[in-house]
Amino acid sequence: MIEIIVVCLVVYLLWLLFASSKKYKQSHVWRRKSADKVLAKIKSFEFPGQIFSYLRKVDPFVVEEIILNSIEHREDIEVIRNDRYTGDGGIDGRFNLTVMIDTKKVQRLYLIQVKRYSSYINAKDVNKFDKQIINENAYAGLFVHTGKSGKAVYKELTTSGKIKLVSGNKLIYLLIDGRF
Repeated sequence: MIEIIVVCLVVYLLWLLFASSKKYKQSHVWRRKSADKVLAKIKSFEFPGQIFSYLRKVDPFVVEEIILNSIEHREDIEVIRNDRYTGDGGIDGRFNLTVMIDTKKVQRLYLIQVKRYSSYINAKDVNKFDKQIINENAYAGLFVHTGKSGKAVYKELTTSGKIKLVSGNKLIYLLIDGRF
């Protein structure tokens, strides 16, 4: 009798694991499709203010996918998506950029952090991101945000020199043609 209960419990737990994995994958697919739709709409806007206003209303996870999709369209980049949106240690994605150094192809790992803010970004977030870049031995990182950058943020950027801030016009270039 106990053996039957144990077998039923194991089967149930495996079913739960499979069901949650399938649900997770579906949410990733949905957000990536939503990101493509939002990106198409953004490209139709005439003024930068429209882009930022619209992005600040979009689901934060969709904004992450928009950034990853924009970067992914480049031929010299391989995007590495996280398995989940939360509990990612603040890293929203990674990518390998292939560069030529002395006729040799070299891949450089970049980390990405995306913040959908309407006010000033927190310098502590930039500092934490800088430490994560160093911990993962990445070449550099893109700190992408829709908010405002204060003096404290620019001071943090000079700490290791490994963070490229992508906001304002740089964010628009990234969205339109993948330049950063």
